[in-house]
Amino acid sequence: MRTLIAGLAGTLALLLLAACVGEPEGSDDASAAMLAAAAAECRAAGGEPVPYGPRPWQVACGAEEAALYRAEEARIRAECDAAGLDTVIGGPSGWYCARATTDAGRTCRRESDCEGFCMAGAPSARTGQCSTHTVFQACLPILDDSGERIELCIE
Repeated sequence: MRTLIAGLAGTLALLLLAACVGEPEGSDDASAAMLAAAAAECRAAGGEPVPYGPRPWQVACGAEEAALYRAEEARIRAECDAAGLDTVIGGPSGWYCARATTDAGRTCRRESDCEGFCMAGAPSARTGQCSTHTVFQACLPILDDSGERIELCIE
């Protein structure tokens, strides 16, 4: 039992780390590596990996643990719906609540041009696009209110 708990803790830590770090855009190799590591950790603890979340690397160690994660997703979705917010994929649990913006995708030069964030384009670009939501749980390149490109990390 102690080995199983230690294995589950290791799997959870890996999943939380992956969720906080995020998934690099278009990185199928990174997803496959995270999935393989989580599955190996689970098997080493004597369990069988079960996918549970919106991202390919979100794997629970056994059906019982997967059911707990799915129940957590349902709880978060209900909270978001009750508050009139969108359920967004991301963050440590895999989901969080955020308000959609009305200016998503509009060209911006600074943060105050948008309801949410001015998401920076290419490193040398002086313009970006307004974010789809007012809150993100990730590290993102944005243009601040002076128009300077900065890395904003929100957990």
